[in-house]
Amino acid sequence: MRLTKYNPDTGLYEYKEKAKTQAEYTEQRKAVIQKLGEYEDRAEKGEYERYREILKLYKYCQKTGVECKLEKLFDGYAIRFNSGGDFIQHRGSYGCDCGCVEPAIGSRLDYTAVPLKNAIDLVRRHKEKLNKVSKGADDEQRKAD
Repeated sequence: MRLTKYNPDTGLYEYKEKAKTQAEYTEQRKAVIQKLGEYEDRAEKGEYERYREILKLYKYCQKTGVECKLEKLFDGYAIRFNSGGDFIQHRGSYGCDCGCVEPAIGSRLDYTAVPLKNAIDLVRRHKEKLNKVSKGADDEQRKAD
């Protein structure tokens, strides 16, 4: 039994053959766990850079003076801003498998797949609002869009 490929839509690995017994199924699950561990090890070593768009966006924020924190999630990253908004990229976020991040900063593009170029533009347009610490920041940002 061999894994064929990872399917990002389902979050599962596909097999060439289906398990016929509980023992085969258990072996398949062990293979998946091992494969995921190898995947994460390669990412940590820098051999495979997963979620590079959100990391590039974080570097852009740091370079331009937008105050934010990079938070490591179980599977991915989130950039948290003082205003309470964030950008996120993990296996469950929209468009993560096609190089997009998901904003939640109070704009009309919230919770949609946004390419890196558009995410940088959003940060540039909302820079002052993202740096504010206030409860009403989300309403102000929606009005700006």
